[in-house]
Amino acid sequence: MITAEWDPVLRPEMARGMEAWVPNLRRTVLIRECGHWTQQEKPEEVNTALIAFLKELGL
Repeated sequence: MITAEWDPVLRPEMARGMEAWVPNLRRTVLIRECGHWTQQEKPEEVNTALIAFLKELGL
């Protein structure tokens, strides 16, 4: 799960306890100094997190 530090809609604290709702949740990544549109605002950080996740899956 990717969250953003300054997201006014899905605030980072909303991710706490998410593993209870998403049983296979592996981790939560916080993108610093970023608002709601993480992939547009911080594409390198989002891609780094996605690539790490895919590698973990063996893809």
